[in-house]
Amino acid sequence: MNINIAVLLTCFNRKELTLSCLEMLSKQDVNNLSIDIFLVDDGCTDGTGVAVKERFENVNVISGDGNLFWNGGMRLAWNTALKEGYDFYLWINDDSLIYPYAISKVLKASQQLVANGENPGAIIGTMVDPISKNPTYGGRLCNSRFNPISFGGVIQPSVSAVECDFINGNFTLIPADSVKKIGILSNAFTHGMGDFDYGLRLKKAGFTCWVAPGVFGECEGNSEKGGCKDANLSATERVKKMQQLSQLPPVDEWKYFVRQHGGFIWPLLWFKAFIRGKYPYFWVLLRAKKI
Repeated sequence: MNINIAVLLTCFNRKELTLSCLEMLSKQDVNNLSIDIFLVDDGCTDGTGVAVKERFENVNVISGDGNLFWNGGMRLAWNTALKEGYDFYLWINDDSLIYPYAISKVLKASQQLVANGENPGAIIGTMVDPISKNPTYGGRLCNSRFNPISFGGVIQPSVSAVECDFINGNFTLIPADSVKKIGILSNAFTHGMGDFDYGLRLKKAGFTCWVAPGVFGECEGNSEKGGCKDANLSATERVKKMQQLSQLPPVDEWKYFVRQHGGFIWPLLWFKAFIRGKYPYFWVLLRAKKI
């Protein structure tokens, strides 16, 4: 039986990374799979969209307005793919270089979970650092008995699938049944937290989230050096960094997230977010660390 998969990506001004990602996608071993690629060019000024059209004629390039960021761009790609309808939707970050067997392997993991009587809503392929080979993105567990949104580290992939609480969006397979039940990424988020929110929504709807066996590709992790928690920077510099979407989700979006998923301690988490918005200098002084 032929299985249809829509690959969803969004990009902004990192042409070489995007082209490298698509090059690795073109080398996939996809026997008996039908794959369509939907890429949002969110107002790139470095010629990414043009370069993609020239080198990869099979990629559906969708124009964004330059203000979509990750969550908005992925929503646009996903909504476009939904017009056709697919068996699976695969999120890929355009800075992830996936291995040639990645798509067929994550699909096999999904099929095995179903055969085992599970109800997988998302299956994640772990990304590792290109040099150290340590996991950088994948699934995570909650590391607190009292705080349901206390994020543990990236799970070390095993020889068998491992259930997880939180999902990164770097390489994540979403079955069509998940979309039928909970829809797509929430429009409550601009850039970050949309993937974590989606995984938690899946769990509330009765699905499970899984880290597939093995490693699926390479992607550098985001360093905290030079960011809002870096004590080597002045407080003023760190406060400026806080306003960047790549650093922290906006306060109102974080308040929404903790209200939805923070369990019985959500008021405390909401108040901490309030403090960040009201007294940013106090927040950075508390969170500063030597990096």
